[in-house]
Amino acid sequence: MPAGRGQFLDEACKGEPELRSQVESLLRAHERAGDFLQRTPQLSPLGARPARAGAGQEKGEETIVISDAALTPPIAGTKVHCFGDYELLGEIARGGMGVVYKARQISLNRLVALKMILAGQFASEAEVKRFHAEAEAAANLNHRNIVGIYEVGLSEGQHYFSMQYIEGRSLAQLEADGRWRAGAGKEAAQLVAKVARAVQYAHDRGILHRDLKPANILLDADGEPHVSDFGLARRIGADSSLTMEGTVLGTPSFMAPEQAAAKTKELSAAADIYSLGAVLYFLLTGRPPFVAASPLDTLVQVLEGEVIVPRTINPRVGRDLERICLRCLEKSPERRYAEAATLTEDLERFVRDEPVQAWPPGFKPFLLHWMRRQPALVSRLLGLGICVIIAQGTFHYYPTVPLAQHTRIVSALGIWALLSVICQWALERERWSKLVPFIWAVVDAVCLTAALWFDEALPGPLIASFPVLVAVSGLWFRVPLVGLTTILAMLGYSFLVMDDFFRHRRLDQMNWHVVFLVLLVLTGCAVAYQVHRVRALSRFYDRRP
Repeated sequence: MPAGRGQFLDEACKGEPELRSQVESLLRAHERAGDFLQRTPQLSPLGARPARAGAGQEKGEETIVISDAALTPPIAGTKVHCFGDYELLGEIARGGMGVVYKARQISLNRLVALKMILAGQFASEAEVKRFHAEAEAAANLNHRNIVGIYEVGLSEGQHYFSMQYIEGRSLAQLEADGRWRAGAGKEAAQLVAKVARAVQYAHDRGILHRDLKPANILLDADGEPHVSDFGLARRIGADSSLTMEGTVLGTPSFMAPEQAAAKTKELSAAADIYSLGAVLYFLLTGRPPFVAASPLDTLVQVLEGEVIVPRTINPRVGRDLERICLRCLEKSPERRYAEAATLTEDLERFVRDEPVQAWPPGFKPFLLHWMRRQPALVSRLLGLGICVIIAQGTFHYYPTVPLAQHTRIVSALGIWALLSVICQWALERERWSKLVPFIWAVVDAVCLTAALWFDEALPGPLIASFPVLVAVSGLWFRVPLVGLTTILAMLGYSFLVMDDFFRHRRLDQMNWHVVFLVLLVLTGCAVAYQVHRVRALSRFYDRRP
């Protein structure tokens, strides 16, 4: 309480005058704020009018998720709040930077969506610039499938803008409620074609959306789509200080690889075309192209992985529509559609049952797709293939290698390849996906130990395969898996050492074996620490508001 603050500060800040000065400064600011924290931000009496304000030039970075409150009318008898010329009817959305209300514009007696900065009067200059950047981007776009901006203003220190209110639900909500059925995909193609036409309209006026996703596409009562939330929009080719190179902005599951790599200055219309393909994929399969346990894992998949072919999830999808979707989702921007208008034309051809321009994948795209889709299997098969070639060459040019020994080595490598194929098959089954990496680690360690045992590789350079195995285990981004692989590598090497002792009845250079085991432990600890740091970063990213 105010009466006891002086005595409390004397004790709490004893010997720290700078700390006390900071606390007293905060207390004075609190007193000046009055009851601001106890009331709805910037609600003014009925009659106050908003002052007109211009738009800034910088770009925003907010993602708004529409809630069901948009369709909830005010409860009879509840207090009506007014903000300037607007009567607030209820909150319908909230994001990291802004809040959106369903409101009635009093002077024109029309329903609108009213967006305000969440921080209110305490918003920083950068937040205000981002807020006005969103308003500017959307206000310059007058299209039937883009949510229109009515007014940008400033009232009692609170920046706001009003926009078209869409009485409906987002694509994400429709799918979550089970009210969307993909079928053969013609309805999805028609819908995405309309959105793509709106996106082309924005691109023609130099605006990139950069956050196209099902939650930002609203369907009205007539089923017409409307693109909303230009919080991440920026001008094509613009260099904004608010969107720095190296900053990842957007929704991981629906962003283009170049956007996930934070190559902000390299973004072009191809990034929005990728997102349109991701939305189409969502409508056809009921899931995003890439989804993982954390945003960071999803970003890794976007950068390095390959999508599951839509017909694998939904066999009813037409092959031509699948080609259109996969062309949008190409890793390389140059291999996607040149512009959204071309995508629109192809989608409309599919709806009319006409041939589409999306080309069938050739051998090279098929090979790249397989390599990205199953990197763990591809890397093992490639490595095992090289080992077989070396073993075959050694047997051919060095006849001293017995045939029986050569057969055992090649058989061990063949069994390793077969077990890897089985593990990859099990990895793609969702109910086993968490367990399979650990089983695969055991398979790798046992097969490697067996191959080295048959080759009598101790001593020799091939024992370096054990630390390589530990290092590669870090690619699964699981600390327990790295620990398990390290233990298995130590056991495998110890087995080879003991076998060498029993074969020759002597143990040479014991100190080198101890050093190698210590190096295995240090390698495992280093890899586990790096994985732990990556996971910590992932958790931080996941918990950001």
